[in-house]
Amino acid sequence: MSNLKSLVGDNTALNPAIARELNIPFIECYSHRLNLAMSAIFRYHSDIFDEIEEIMAKLRAGNNTGILHSVQRERNKKTLNPCQSTTGKPRWSAKFELVKKYLQLHDDLSDDRLIVAGVLRLDWRKKAEATNLLTIMKDFESVSKFLQKDSTTLGSARAQFEGLLENYRHMYPCIKKYLELSYSSSFLFESAVLKVQGGLAEEAKLLPAEKNQLHLSGFLNEDSSPVAVDISTEDESTLSFAEKIEQRRKIRVVENNKSSSYKSTLHVLPDSNVCERLFSLSKSILGDRRRRMTVKNLNMLLVLKVNKSFWDTNTVEKVLIQASPTTYNAEENEFITTNIFDNRLVEDLLDEDGDNIVEYDEN
Repeated sequence: MSNLKSLVGDNTALNPAIARELNIPFIECYSHRLNLAMSAIFRYHSDIFDEIEEIMAKLRAGNNTGILHSVQRERNKKTLNPCQSTTGKPRWSAKFELVKKYLQLHDDLSDDRLIVAGVLRLDWRKKAEATNLLTIMKDFESVSKFLQKDSTTLGSARAQFEGLLENYRHMYPCIKKYLELSYSSSFLFESAVLKVQGGLAEEAKLLPAEKNQLHLSGFLNEDSSPVAVDISTEDESTLSFAEKIEQRRKIRVVENNKSSSYKSTLHVLPDSNVCERLFSLSKSILGDRRRRMTVKNLNMLLVLKVNKSFWDTNTVEKVLIQASPTTYNAEENEFITTNIFDNRLVEDLLDEDGDNIVEYDEN
């Protein structure tokens, strides 16, 4: 426990309480904060979503889907189905797909047969609002995907939030409380780590209280050396919103990349996505038909799946050969290796994607 430097998680009552009990800083998960900000934007545009939901429901009713397909074929367009209801779907990606699908169908809804069937499309003002909303959602989606990367640092995540605030705080004041640096009990620690990751120019702005936080956490560096930063610039017109922000941040860091007085803080993560992925992976392995799996086997499968980049079928075959019993045949003057496993094991251990591990009984 003495090696714990910080705790990252959703800002529920339990997680900050654990951090206080352990006397370590608590950082609220950036992915969770982004989802809260996106939910606030959805509430702001709730009337648009309700109208699109109603249009999609009418398209799904009766023979309206068939009429829609007929219109699309007559116009030599790809046949698209209306979206399913997003009610009860917690992920905001469902809302994103809803607006995206409607804009693809908007022109087709002008057909008289659909109008007679009671399917009315949005007027030009609301259609423009939906188009603008889709652009905003694309920017938020690019940031959400960026936060999922294993290479995302606290500094790069903070830069993404600052970029969103710069572009959208005037349109949606409600997102400020979710995306701005929160003034919590761990504010000094998070602020200090961000300045250290921002390069020497930012590090020089450290306040005495922030320096004290770094000293208490054991980040004082006796052997100062610059941290290597990969900077390969690309044309911004080909980059997403999140990639543009990250490229600009790296350029700033490289310009100030000199010897730091502190150890690397790259292990201070901005979110708990790696844990969430592990929980999802555990749920997929321990399905309804595998309830009798032991904790030992579950542990083994999780370790293999999480580290699947370090092994393949050749590795498995070598291990099985080494583990097989060997006997000496005196007449032929040779050693015979007996494979105690089914011959299909090496081929069937992995599926085509190298993801599915199948258990076999040695008996």
